[in-house]
Amino acid sequence: MSRINIMKNIIRLTSILFITLVSVSSCTFKMSEDSSSLNSVDESSNNSSSINGGESSSTNQGDTPWANIANGYYSDISDTSGTALLGEIHDLIVDTHKTYTDYGQLRGGSSGDLIDIDYDPNNPSRLYMFYSHASIENMWDSGNTYNREHVWPKSLSKGLWNESNGGSDMHHIRPTFNPINSDRGNKLFGELTNGTESSYTYKGTRYVGGTYSNSLNIFEPTDFAKGDCARIIMYMFVHYNTPSGLGSNNLETASKIGTLSSSGSGNLPITEVIDGSKQEAFDLLLSWHELDPVSEEEINRNNGAYSYQGNRNPFIDYPEFAELIWGLI
Repeated sequence: MSRINIMKNIIRLTSILFITLVSVSSCTFKMSEDSSSLNSVDESSNNSSSINGGESSSTNQGDTPWANIANGYYSDISDTSGTALLGEIHDLIVDTHKTYTDYGQLRGGSSGDLIDIDYDPNNPSRLYMFYSHASIENMWDSGNTYNREHVWPKSLSKGLWNESNGGSDMHHIRPTFNPINSDRGNKLFGELTNGTESSYTYKGTRYVGGTYSNSLNIFEPTDFAKGDCARIIMYMFVHYNTPSGLGSNNLETASKIGTLSSSGSGNLPITEVIDGSKQEAFDLLLSWHELDPVSEEEINRNNGAYSYQGNRNPFIDYPEFAELIWGLI
């Protein structure tokens, strides 16, 4: 049995047990301020002190375990798996995306907003670089040191975004050292056996962002960034597909999944950005999602983006969503 299939089976059993226990106990999931679990955020951060948007949660549990994050953000989610759950998540993140940020906002320095979402958890006055996890001073030097990475490249979006809508979504755009950003380019995400290392030396320290192959047109992030990439790609796939696009491009197809269409949405196949067949692409996303669990930095930026845009990345709040949607097929 392959490594990916073993991981899928483990997550599948865990997810089924999770839902079963919730159904039996009908318990209320509550957030602990000093918890080191996924949904905790250091109170010293310059964003909200918890994943609930800075307020303690007292929302009563509904029929599903999704109610008790961000003051009931997920309280209307009633399904627990498959295309039904996917459709509800799609409609939720589209409907709550009230403010579409401008690409010009997404930079560091005194005039930019990156410090509010991409800050180093260990030093909130510094910016956190994507792929390499380097911590640098909060500045913007017109893109000489770092640029704003479209994790799903513009040229692979089938014309759906440039520097607006999906191309300026805070859950999507990440600050990245220029040479690493250039090595990524518009290559597909995938896994390599003998790739060329992508790195950058910043103030005497060498940072690695992944490996790449120009001939194969593939970029493989570092292991500690793979989960971040997977959760961003899953968010973009769910948000910026129309209901018919989501239906045709999902692993389990349908005429439509969800009911709402966001600004700048359309037909967005997962194979536009992930190497391999549709099945192989979702298997890779699930594998990376499991390999590199949600970090404190991701939770911080999810809260920060939520405060600006009004919507959240569900795969950060509830990592089990990914397996419940695509892993049980």
